[in-house]
Amino acid sequence: MRVLPERQRAQSVLRVLDVYREPMTPVPGSPVPGERFQSAVQGSGRAIPHLSKELIEKYLVDLERLGVLSG
Repeated sequence: MRVLPERQRAQSVLRVLDVYREPMTPVPGSPVPGERFQSAVQGSGRAIPHLSKELIEKYLVDLERLGVLSG
């Protein structure tokens, strides 16, 4: 992060990753039920992407290459 230009540092999601180092206490329920979320996304003309095993594996490989995760 230190070597990135200020604009890229400001836009990077790497700053918020510390929040996910330790799991949070689960909370039952959801403030936005799945059906309501799906309806809102469809109403916007967008689609909810399918998360495949291959996509998740790609994300993990990419994060390892960036040095965010160690394999």
